[in-house]
Amino acid sequence: MFPVVRAAARALPQASQALIQAQTRTILSGPPKVRISLTEKALHGMFLTASFFGIPFYILYNIPSYRQ
Repeated sequence: MFPVVRAAARALPQASQALIQAQTRTILSGPPKVRISLTEKALHGMFLTASFFGIPFYILYNIPSYRQ
């Protein structure tokens, strides 16, 4: 088993070098091309908040019925 591990350890730097050379990166900076309105941001925020807290609030609300 150890020869396999050693061979993999030797091949890893070569494979990672090939992967790094094959990658191209693009960095975009600046203002967005399409502006999102405040109303849309608020609606998405409310949806995410309701989604995140909905199930825990439902469970907390129904604890008395779970205890029966």
